[in-house]
Amino acid sequence: MQEKYFPAEIEERQQQRWAAHKTFEVEVDPSKPKFYCLEMLPYPFGWYVVAYSDELAVGEVKPIRYFGKEMALWRGEDGKPRIIPAYCRHMGAHMGHGGKVHGNNLECPFHAWRYDGEGAVKEVPYSEMVPMTVREPCGGVPTGEVNGFIWMWYHPDGGAPKWELEVMPETSDPSWTA
Repeated sequence: MQEKYFPAEIEERQQQRWAAHKTFEVEVDPSKPKFYCLEMLPYPFGWYVVAYSDELAVGEVKPIRYFGKEMALWRGEDGKPRIIPAYCRHMGAHMGHGGKVHGNNLECPFHAWRYDGEGAVKEVPYSEMVPMTVREPCGGVPTGEVNGFIWMWYHPDGGAPKWELEVMPETSDPSWTA
């Protein structure tokens, strides 16, 4: 008999919540109670800090991992940070390792396919046209930069941000200290 960690009504309610959550597509170790499988814990939707603003220079690319997903973070020539899934749709290269910024697009290190901030391929340098299957966005992440941080929006179903990032003017005031 499996040991109970919580009262039955709480455990049943949590199991119903987890069953309804669409991101739980992982195999669970049957020898562990469901409550303690860390890969099953849901994340609340909202804005999350992924880097300090001064950690990402114009033209720089960084690999990041959040919410169990590999992503590539880069700053384009216009100074805006962008985040897309890390793996190239062509040959699967991790663009956070070896990717290059070309204008405001991220260039794959294998065959130089160039992705925009929405994850759509905008240019294939050795071809006159971009294949139809990769023209559509593949999941650019809403990204913002305020208060000295780079933020990304997370929603388990890929929903749009529900609120804007709040600007706190005192964070840019050199006379203000926390």
